[in-house]
Amino acid sequence: MPAPENPPCNTLYVGNLPPNASEMELRAIFCIVQGFRRLSFKPKLGGSPMCFVEFEDVPAATTAMET
Repeated sequence: MPAPENPPCNTLYVGNLPPNASEMELRAIFCIVQGFRRLSFKPKLGGSPMCFVEFEDVPAATTAMET
């Protein structure tokens, strides 16, 4: 059986953020979710920032995405 084209992973991509979103604001949101490991915030000059949030495992990332 072939592997799924996009298998689940433990990292969430967070996009479509308002231009004034901050790393501290996102960290405060995600750090309270069980399994949170780290956050990588990528500001964009003149655009909307994006963020990658890593969790211990796929179930923790799934829980974060659903809440």
